[in-house]
Formats: sequence, C-alpha cells, structure tokens
Amino acid sequence: IGLKGAWLDQRYKFHATDRIEELQTELPTLGNIYHKLHTDADIFGLGPRMGTDMKWYIGDGFHLFADISGALLYSRADVKFKNRIVFVPDGLAEQVSSVSLKGNKHLFCPQIAFFGGLMWGRDFHIKKGEQYLEIGLGYEVEYFWRVNQTLNVSDVQPSLSGIGSHRIDYKRTSEDVSFYGITFKARLDF
Repeated sequence: IGLKGAWLDQRYKFHATDRIEELQTELPTLGNIYHKLHTDADIFGLGPRMGTDMKWYIGDGFHLFADISGALLYSRADVKFKNRIVFVPDGLAEQVSSVSLKGNKHLFCPQIAFFGGLMWGRDFHIKKGEQYLEIGLGYEVEYFWRVNQTLNVSDVQPSLSGIGSHRIDYKRTSEDVSFYGITFKARLDF
C-alpha cells in the first residue's frame, strides 16, 4: 500500500507539403498546400497504490519473482492543439486557415504494473562486513488507461455573417499508453 505519482509529457508534430493537380480533386484551383499540426498533452496524476511482491526460491541463490501493483490516479490533463494550413493557388494570393485550442480536464486514470523474471543473489563476507549482491533479468509492463488525451478538430465553419468568429467542431479523444520491455536489475547492499 502506498502512493503513486505519474507525469507524462507528450508532443506530436506533423508537417506536410502537397501539390493539388487536376486529376487529384474536383477543386477548380491548382496549387500547393502546406500543413503544420502540433499537439501537446501533459498529464499529472496522483493516487493510492496497492500491490504485492512475490518470490519463489529455486535454490543456489536463484529465485523467480513477480511484482504486481495497481493504482487509481486522480489526474489533470492539459491539452493544446494548433493547426495551420496554407493554400497557395497558382497565380493567386495564399489563403491561411489556423486553429488553436486548449482543453484542460480532470479525470481518474487506472494504472497497472508488472515486473517478473529470474533473479540470483548471494551474501559475501568481506573484511568483517556483510555484502549482498543481486542480479536479475525480467519483463516489465506499465499500462495507463486514458492518459493519451488529444483534441481532434473535424470541421471549421465561418460565422453566418462571414466575418469574425468561426465555429469549430472538435471531439476529445483519450487512448491508453503502455511501456514494456526487458529489464536488467542489479543491487548491492553493504
């Protein structure tokens, strides 16, 4: 039983250039499109953690281990979305469309962690002292639900008068994030 904290800082950048030709679209104008999309999602969470650490001794200092834990994090997600599209028609002035949004949200994010594998440990008695060396290799997984928060703009419409504000249709999406891989662990107590 304890306390778990997590801070994830995610950034996405997309830059693209394309050429509109006659055969690609029904648009009456040919030209170039330059597209920049930047998304920044920061999430910080804190909450109670519960888990268990298990060891199964095999012999000669070897043992199998499994550490399993779970947490429920009360989190704050700060999300920023910037999208800029520049259309440069052949022989005409460029047209720029920009969108910039911020969306902050509080939410609960469950999290689980597992680390298991094979470990070897031994006591050494050097110069009237006790030292303990432990070396191991295992597989580690950490899984967070709903921490990948993004804002997806689906449409931008001008106001009815054609001047001033625009109406932006967007939806908030949240995806899961996991970290996993093989971990080498070494420990020396003295």
